[in-house]
Parts: sequence; C-alpha cells; structure tokens
Amino acid sequence: MYPIAKARAEELTYQMGMRAEPNFAGKLVRLIGEPICFALGAMVGEQNWQGLWGSTEAQD
Repeated sequence: MYPIAKARAEELTYQMGMRAEPNFAGKLVRLIGEPICFALGAMVGEQNWQGLWGSTEAQD
C-alpha cells in the first residue's frame, strides 16, 4: 500500500506546484483509483460505526 500512497502523494505535490516533475504511477492511481473509490462510496449507504467504539469492557 505504501508505494501506491507515495506515488499518489508525489503526483499531488506536483499538481500543487511543490514538485518539479510528475509521478506517472501516481497519475495512474488518480485517474483509475479515485473514480473507483468515488463510485463505491456513492453505492454504499451511510453506516453506523458506533458499535465499534461502544463499550470497552470484556464480554463474557
């Protein structure tokens, strides 16, 4: 996961003007990965995750 995140971060810094050259792997992640992530997020309804953080006691 780290190489993907790093490539995307480098491409974002290039687009913000803080890096001299683009990262083509990062460009690929942005062109393919971001639309897929958006589509999945649009298809999934809102979740209630409070049960994960509810009680901290051990259950019997």
